[in-house]
Amino acid sequence: MGKLSDYARTWVGRQFNGEATEQCMLFVRHCLVETDNPLKNKVSIQPISKLETGYAYADSLAGPDCGQLLYKPTELLTDDLVFFKQTYGNWAANVPTHIGIYVGGEYFVHRPTAARPVEDTWLTGWWRDHFLCGLRWTTVPQQIGHVLK
Repeated sequence: MGKLSDYARTWVGRQFNGEATEQCMLFVRHCLVETDNPLKNKVSIQPISKLETGYAYADSLAGPDCGQLLYKPTELLTDDLVFFKQTYGNWAANVPTHIGIYVGGEYFVHRPTAARPVEDTWLTGWWRDHFLCGLRWTTVPQQIGHVLK
């Protein structure tokens, strides 16, 4: 396991930041901050969604300026971020609407909704069908996204 995924797993079964609407990204941000990850305060300036993004949006780290994008679940390694499409609403196919942290063994940890605790979920079935991409942040380019102040 890696530092990021080990920390994320400590939250499985526990509530995180109840009542906030951007549950998934705020959970991932918390894990990035607590593990002093280089992406903790970054926002992509080249998001694959091509939409304006922000700190709490699922697509805020889904850009080539934040690391290597991976388009096959079989390419994922422990600590990669995973992005999903069409998890709610009717968004374009390139818009990440959910994010989690890949922990290996075809599992990822995420905060599914404000009503459910953090989960360790198998990346098969519905989740595999909605997989958009992964991000290998360990290959972060010299110029990382936009630093938030």
